[in-house]
Amino acid sequence: MRQNAVALSTFLARPSSVSMRRFALRIVIASSALGAAACGDPQAQLQKQRQAVQSCRETTRIVAHAWVAHEVSAGFARVAFDRAYQLAEQTRHELTESPRSLADRQTAALTQECEELSRLIARLRASIDVGDPQAAERLLP
Repeated sequence: MRQNAVALSTFLARPSSVSMRRFALRIVIASSALGAAACGDPQAQLQKQRQAVQSCRETTRIVAHAWVAHEVSAGFARVAFDRAYQLAEQTRHELTESPRSLADRQTAALTQECEELSRLIARLRASIDVGDPQAAERLLP
């Protein structure tokens, strides 16, 4: 899983020569690819959902750092955070579709991660809305 996160971070990395449009496209492609639920095996599905959560977390981190450093506009960061929030909530919804799934410890833990990530994204989004990069920076790991 760490290897996937590194690959995603490399894919999303925005060197100065890459346009904002390409960067946005990379985020959409990465989140869409990881957002698709796995079919069949419950463990494979859980792994796909873990990857979706990791994708959201990495996207959130990268965009937040870029906004704080004035490398992306507030409008771009809002759109990226909105998409990451949607993916986190979609994943959380998929995880909680049945009471049986919540009885599983791994699923319950991942559901909690989704909730925490959604709250973080909401706080980061609020810091953008009020134009407070220092507040966003305090939220970052």
